[in-house]
Amino acid sequence: MKGLDLVRFVSHLTWSDEEVLAVIHGSSDEIAKVDLQHGVLESLYKSPVPIAWLGVQPPSTVMFATADGVFLELKGRDDVRVLFTIAASDPYDVKFSGEHVLALTGGQELFMDGHSLANSVTSYTISDDVCIYTTLQNKLHLISLTTRKQLGAVEFPHPTIPSTAPIRSPVQKITVEEIEAALKKINQCGFVAGCGTVDAIQAARLLIEKHREKQRLVHIAFLDLEKAFDRVPREVIWYALRSDELIERVWCNRLERFGLGLNLKKTEYLTTGVTESSSIKVNGIELPRTSVFKYLGSAIASDGKPMVGRHGDEDAALDGWSHARGPHPKRCHSEKFGVAPIADKMREARLRWYGHVLCGKEDSVRKIERAVELGSRLLASTSGRAVIMQMPRGNLETIHPRPFVTRVIKELIDSEKYIEALKEMKKHRIDMNLLVDHKPEVFIANISKLVQSAKDPELICILIAALTSERSALCDGIVISNKINRVTELLADEILRLPLDRRVDMFVALLSALLKSSPPQVEKALRLIKQHTDEMPAMKRDVYARKWLHHVRFFVNEAMLFNAALATYDLKLTLQVAEVSNRDPKEYVPLLNELRKVEPEDYRKCRIDMARSDWESALRHLSLFDDKWDEAVDLIRARDLYAPALVIYRGSAKYKSVCALYAAVLEAKAQWDEAAVLYEKAEDISKTMRCLEMSRNVERYMSRAHLFNIPEDVVVSTLKKMAIVLKSSGRWAEAAKALEVANADIFSEMGSTMSMASRRTGKTGVSRASTTATVRKRKQEGGEYEDAALLIALAAYYKWLNDLIGEMTELLPALVQVDELSLAGSLQGSVDRIVSEAATLRHRIWPSKLHPWDLPGPIHALYAVNDSFAFPDGGGMPDVITLEPEIFAPVLDTGRRWKLQILKMGEKTF
Repeated sequence: MKGLDLVRFVSHLTWSDEEVLAVIHGSSDEIAKVDLQHGVLESLYKSPVPIAWLGVQPPSTVMFATADGVFLELKGRDDVRVLFTIAASDPYDVKFSGEHVLALTGGQELFMDGHSLANSVTSYTISDDVCIYTTLQNKLHLISLTTRKQLGAVEFPHPTIPSTAPIRSPVQKITVEEIEAALKKINQCGFVAGCGTVDAIQAARLLIEKHREKQRLVHIAFLDLEKAFDRVPREVIWYALRSDELIERVWCNRLERFGLGLNLKKTEYLTTGVTESSSIKVNGIELPRTSVFKYLGSAIASDGKPMVGRHGDEDAALDGWSHARGPHPKRCHSEKFGVAPIADKMREARLRWYGHVLCGKEDSVRKIERAVELGSRLLASTSGRAVIMQMPRGNLETIHPRPFVTRVIKELIDSEKYIEALKEMKKHRIDMNLLVDHKPEVFIANISKLVQSAKDPELICILIAALTSERSALCDGIVISNKINRVTELLADEILRLPLDRRVDMFVALLSALLKSSPPQVEKALRLIKQHTDEMPAMKRDVYARKWLHHVRFFVNEAMLFNAALATYDLKLTLQVAEVSNRDPKEYVPLLNELRKVEPEDYRKCRIDMARSDWESALRHLSLFDDKWDEAVDLIRARDLYAPALVIYRGSAKYKSVCALYAAVLEAKAQWDEAAVLYEKAEDISKTMRCLEMSRNVERYMSRAHLFNIPEDVVVSTLKKMAIVLKSSGRWAEAAKALEVANADIFSEMGSTMSMASRRTGKTGVSRASTTATVRKRKQEGGEYEDAALLIALAAYYKWLNDLIGEMTELLPALVQVDELSLAGSLQGSVDRIVSEAATLRHRIWPSKLHPWDLPGPIHALYAVNDSFAFPDGGGMPDVITLEPEIFAPVLDTGRRWKLQILKMGEKTF
């Protein structure tokens, strides 16, 4: 090319659009444009200072840096603009990230836009807005270029073993054994700390099946220590350890063993480069800290490096011996027997001691990042998730930093590429809850896309197995309520909507969804297996049945699976389940043969329910046979099925007998009111009136006497007896009511007399606050009396609960009387839960002790006397404080007997 006669050399060739720029080094450095067609150089800028770097920032900004650290922009011919100045260096390693310019100097200092980003940097690369760099300490770091904050250490699935040399010395053997022990602690049979265990569980499952095929024993233990540790009262344990000074002793032993060195006379100590804020004393004497220490025959400094100059005389003497008399005898023996030199052994021992300090726990000595192999360099990063490193041996390795992988997975989820995201999570062992927790509502709305795009059911099975009720640590936000059941239910529904051929392919995912829900829907899964296998040809039926039953057995234990198979009432399916479960044929074959002989089918179902200990279902099937009444009675009495029997036999000819049977039990337990209700439903008038008489309920006795046309003299005699008993028990109001009714004209004036008595006994005084106080404490959000208004509203709620309990005493028996047992049971359960919760919260709303600042209302209300402000002389608290009614806790009538034993015994049924 023309114009290169006086040029020493050309460097930094780079493209700018369709042109080539270069730095021409002659008498002075200049930037020139190269005309490749005509072979001509065109000078653009002559620099008075040597140029150390030239490049083009996308899209077309030409930049260069001088050796004194000035970065400039070349805008045109001889038109430059100074951008920033950094430390002087030659050369620079410059990379671009959007509008940011990163430069690594020869002094291992990394700059971004002229500002220092990191020190001791050996190599770096950029991926989007993240910078990855290695340091002189052989650590790998990630830093965000947007926030300039560290993103954390890079996580590798397995640690690297740097040495492959033959093991000769004992120290090397011990080191390798310690590395192997560390690896075993991290990776035990595929279970890696901090990673998913689904693949490992699948591997263990295959291992178990192989052993069973060869009829060999296999023993597996899985200890979930994390859950046990989370339940330990740590505060109590730490308090006990500190009280016994155990922590201080362990710390001293730890430092003495790994990180602290004392000389023989205990006059000085050395630590490994840790900044000590406290001192060390021996027998009350403070020891000085030294930077040089003699350990294992060699001198080391506080940074762990050997002091080379200290052994110069010894080495010179040893070399003189070798020159005059030949090799030293010790060296001859070492070379003859292949023993490592003693200096190497001491060096290895010293490194091992120092390695214990570096490899200790984070809270023991210092916090370190993930180490990389000595001499590793970062070469490049792909646009996705991979970072390429060059090892000291020359080989290239690819790592996938977890922040990069997580970012790519979130982008896939945002674009609704769920299958690709699942594959990435499986490959890199990312918690698959990220798929649900990243954007829960969007995922639930598009869950059909996941099912329709899935070709491999194992991916869906792994996702289902990994679901937990907690939020993924890789997401921010609130976890959706009932996450596992919602996701599994939607997945099962979507799979059932697929065509038959696709449904068969995805059937294992359907089974996983049903069995992952809480509680597991084992019976539904078995019924679906039976339904789908019945639709198949005979030659494929057994194959698919065994395959799917094997999958179910992975989630459910043998006993539960066999019990669920019996619940399908399909003895053939039950036999297949028993065979797959590897149960002893002596256990199930006689039972199944006996059940096959039972006829008719409904009675066989009853016997199957009895074998499963499902007594209510057995009674339901037994109720279909009138000739089995005696057997049904024995079952009701043996299993206390009185309440379920009321529902099962309702509408049948035996309903009155069931009511009489249950009423006799309640009468024996002195539950007179409920026994009277059931005797009345059984149309046993005499026993009904007898129970009402024993209950001392005057109103109900009179209403039933009027209904059943009981003679007047019998009613009067009974009322007088009831009055005597009520009087003796101190129930004066009820005794007076009984005598008043007995002395009246029983059937003509009973209604008016009862009404007047009820009105007289039911009068209560109602106190109202003054109009001023009511207006003053009207609830207003953010008002000064908001807390007082809330207390008033809560007190009114408790009063309403008391009225509700009073209504339940009349409403529940009436519902039972008209055979609305299900409605009465649900109503009693709901009211009981509300009352229990109110009783629990009552002491928290109105505590027994109050501080002055806990009093409701504004602070000036404490100084109000007769609605006028009166500040006390000298300040301070007022002498007298007016206690408003809302401060006192309302009474909750929990002692009243309002719940019916009839409904309580049958809570599961109702």
